Amino acid sequence: MKLTDKDIGTTTKILKKNYERRKKEYWDTHPKHKYADIWFNTVRIKKVFNLIPDERVKLLDLGCGESYYLKVLEDEDHTVIGIDPIYSHVKVSKKIIENVCWGDGYNLPFKPNSFDLVLCLEVVEHLTIKETRRMLYETKKVLKSGGILILSTPRGDTIYKRIGQIIPTGLKSRIPHEPTLSKGPDRYIRGHITEFTPERLSNLLLDLDFKDTKVYGGCINYVPFQMLPIPPENMSLVLSFFDNLTNILPFCQKFKVNFILECRNS
Repeated sequence: MKLTDKDIGTTTKILKKNYERRKKEYWDTHPKHKYADIWFNTVRIKKVFNLIPDERVKLLDLGCGESYYLKVLEDEDHTVIGIDPIYSHVKVSKKIIENVCWGDGYNLPFKPNSFDLVLCLEVVEHLTIKETRRMLYETKKVLKSGGILILSTPRGDTIYKRIGQIIPTGLKSRIPHEPTLSKGPDRYIRGHITEFTPERLSNLLLDLDFKDTKVYGGCINYVPFQMLPIPPENMSLVLSFFDNLTNILPFCQKFKVNFILECRNS
């Protein structure tokens, strides 16, 4: 499924609305970060959507977050259901699509063999290996035989990790970071606790009897570009140029900050 200019416009509009709602003062004073983050999230979803079939499917988004991209899938007549363990995410998502529910991935409230496709984007890094295995086991039950599972997660072997180890602390402090939102009742909010390489995640899926695993490059890390004298409104052009460059050069895959993995249920 290819994202059209209209689809990208819809996605970007929802993203911008979410930024206005969350810490508006921060984004207004860090426009480079705002433009770069919108670019990252739009391009990341564009790469994922390239793997979604054009024919209508019944789709579950596991850990849907604020569902800024699900509206596009719903508009394409796919049956879309989102589930997330964070109350504030569900509240926002319900304003975008109708079928969103609160829940975690360990006890999915769906019948076996319910879905043609499951998305699980930028989720597993927030879980332990034991939790990830349990969630994938539940996913396997609700996914039809031959159904598609698409995951994305940060690369544990990215070159930026090694570079970050030698950057002086004073220089790191100059890199803007989005402020942490208030946790409130959302006990599930937590940072990254598990690092996956494509090989490590592929082996975990193989252990659970998923098959036909394929790995795709994600997006470059936009953080270093925020420190360069680039006008905020030109961030997306610069980032797209370098991202496309790493797509052409196979040895540059470790410059990607995340990766996408596609597999099928047995």
